[in-house]
Amino acid sequence: MTKQKEIAQNIAHYIKLSTKSLNAVAKELAISPSAVHEWTTGESMPRLVMFVELCRVLDCSYDDLLGKQA
Repeated sequence: MTKQKEIAQNIAHYIKLSTKSLNAVAKELAISPSAVHEWTTGESMPRLVMFVELCRVLDCSYDDLLGKQA
């Protein structure tokens, strides 16, 4: 599995854990739901600033989304 696919799966996982809908996450980030969907499928990745905001919205760490183990 590529790192991009792993990150995409982690984003999808943490969205589910947050119990927020994809649309709610997109609204909090002030972006389109299709952009968030593309992150969950690996079609695209968030830019660094948006990645930081995504961690805040999902209440997770960068390492959680990047798949790094402590």
